Amino acid sequence: MRYYDRFLDFCGALAGILILLVSVGIGIDVGFRIIDGQGVYWLIDVVEYALLVITFLGAPWVLRRGGHVSVDIVLMAFPVRVRQAIRRIMAVVAALICAVMAYVGIVTAAEAYTRGTLIFKSLIFPEWWILMPMPVCMILCCVEFLRQGWTGATTSAELDATDAQAMH
Repeated sequence: MRYYDRFLDFCGALAGILILLVSVGIGIDVGFRIIDGQGVYWLIDVVEYALLVITFLGAPWVLRRGGHVSVDIVLMAFPVRVRQAIRRIMAVVAALICAVMAYVGIVTAAEAYTRGTLIFKSLIFPEWWILMPMPVCMILCCVEFLRQGWTGATTSAELDATDAQAMH
């Protein structure tokens, strides 16, 4: 699991770098618009696609860190054992949802690849390029939810502790 965790850290770092590049790019575009009256014509499209990639790259990393949105006010009313059981069941259900999303993403990307469909905007490129992050990252989210369901842990610190216990 150590390599898997490192890969998720890489995904999170890559998402962070993309956020930085998007921020700098928008600043440059605004600067060009002020100075020249015209921005970088393709930058808005790149930012649009980068935001999609950032969302999917960051999702498994955030999930591992326990940083996803969780409304657990009702859950907290239950005893600890019941709460843990519900969390495990919810993790398995979430893993199934991610698996379905990954399957749909793979089918959609494969179809775009076989048809050779292109995206025509400021930039022209194969549609499957932008579709591939979804199934890959949904598989990672599925693995992470299954891991949390198996161990009962919901944060990286808890997962690290259960991984350390499993190694001994």
